[in-house]
Amino acid sequence: NPIPVVQLKLPTTCSCAQGKKLKVDLKNAHPNTLYTVWIDFRNRAAGGATPTGFPVGAAQGVAPAFGAYDPVYNGMRPDLNGIFTDDKGKGKLHINLDYNLLDENASPVVGVELSMQGLNRVGGYWLRLYPTDPNTAATNQIVDNDGRPLVVRSTAQGITIVRHPDNTTHGHTPGVKNVDHLSAFKGDFPAPSGGSGGSGSSGKSGGSGK
Repeated sequence: NPIPVVQLKLPTTCSCAQGKKLKVDLKNAHPNTLYTVWIDFRNRAAGGATPTGFPVGAAQGVAPAFGAYDPVYNGMRPDLNGIFTDDKGKGKLHINLDYNLLDENASPVVGVELSMQGLNRVGGYWLRLYPTDPNTAATNQIVDNDGRPLVVRSTAQGITIVRHPDNTTHGHTPGVKNVDHLSAFKGDFPAPSGGSGGSGSSGKSGGSGK
């Protein structure tokens, strides 16, 4: 597969902090390599379908596996969804989310238009909520009681792990090879070599999610 991507299925039940604590352990992966973990809104084993109500055209099909209010470094330093493997190909990510990954319409989504420098993605944003009332100014985004913007959310379909040959994270976008560096990228990956339908590759090899 020219695109180093593998999707893991979400469990139907979880005993770890009501689904808010995400643990991903890698074994027998590439040694001394950077991986990132993504919340995937496409069921890639079933043709890449998105959940009902997903804002197609406005949001990417994947979002970084950390909270909507966590810091994003966009490659200036490793982002919070990164995993560095050791010389034996082992690595792990243990992160506390600010939402329940297993709940419907709980996972924040990323806006489809990301900042570019040449062909490189260098920034992005969570898709925020705005009033639908025509009498309310469209610039007045909806905020919570602490003044934090509310974000658009959808239902996660799986966990996707991406390998980074450049050893650099890319914030709100995976940044794999030259695929999603292009402006036409809409949060999806091309079909694997020899595969049919969907995109990326699905399976259980390379890691385990808890």
